[in-house]
Parts: sequence; C-alpha cells; structure tokens
Amino acid sequence: MRHNEILKERGAGKRNEKEELGIGFVPWSPLGVQFLTGWIDANTRFAPGDIRAAESRFSPENLPHNLQLVELLKTWAKRKDATPGQIALAWLNAAISTIEVKGQRLPDAVLAFSGVEAPMKK
Repeated sequence: MRHNEILKERGAGKRNEKEELGIGFVPWSPLGVQFLTGWIDANTRFAPGDIRAAESRFSPENLPHNLQLVELLKTWAKRKDATPGQIALAWLNAAISTIEVKGQRLPDAVLAFSGVEAPMKK
C-alpha cells in the first residue's frame, strides 16, 4: 500500500487497521518528496525527469494553494525552534506507531530531520 500524508485518501482506513493488528507502518515519503521541508517554494522548477514535475500538487495552478500548508509548518517550526520537516515528522510520529524516513541516504540528513545532533566528525 502506498501512503503519503499529502495523498491520504489512498490509504484511508488502513492505518488504524494496521495499528489494531499490531503491524508496523512505514509511510511512503513522509516529507512529501521534500515539499514539507520548506525547500520547495513558488519559484521552484524541477529538472527534466524529476517525478515532481508531473505531480499535480506542484503544478503552477495548485502550488500556491498547497504552499499554505508549508507556511503553517514554518510558523509552528519557528514557535518550536525546529525545522518544518521536523514538525511534519513529529506530527506523523504522534499520529502513528512507526515512522521511518525513507529516501534519505545520508545519516546526517536523517539526524537533521529527527532533531538529533549529528556526532562530531574527526
């Protein structure tokens, strides 16, 4: 099952069912392919072949409306001295019993999104 918090309707009802059965849940792209990190803005353009260029949430007519959610995340992030990605993951972590940051290849990036300081490198 593909589940993404922005595209919730695809997995509607499945999350609670899995928790009742004690099955772990790993959300697909919990940061919305970088959207919920605040990295994408109204001026962002995607390279040819980038899957985000084909997604309707990033289309010129939809993006301004969807960015309102990111602005809300930024507001909360500022209040909590966190990043928008950390707020998004904290909300998801509170809503479900299992969370994994898929798509992050670098340990420092995973630690940054979790709010944990990376160990000092020698």
